Amino acid sequence: MKTARRFTVIIEQDEDGIYVAEIPQIPGCHTQAGDVPTLMERTEEAAELCVLNHVRDRVSM
Repeated sequence: MKTARRFTVIIEQDEDGIYVAEIPQIPGCHTQAGDVPTLMERTEEAAELCVLNHVRDRVSM
């Protein structure tokens, strides 16, 4: 069963026009994409994987 959590996502556009997302509450969790809709999909996937890794490795968030 999945537990819903909300995180703040910081989105910036780099000098090459690529969008970069970071989730400050999850150390090391970031991703990038060429457009915002794709970025949001990737950010959700990255958050799920980062949380799973933190739980597995018993790292606090």
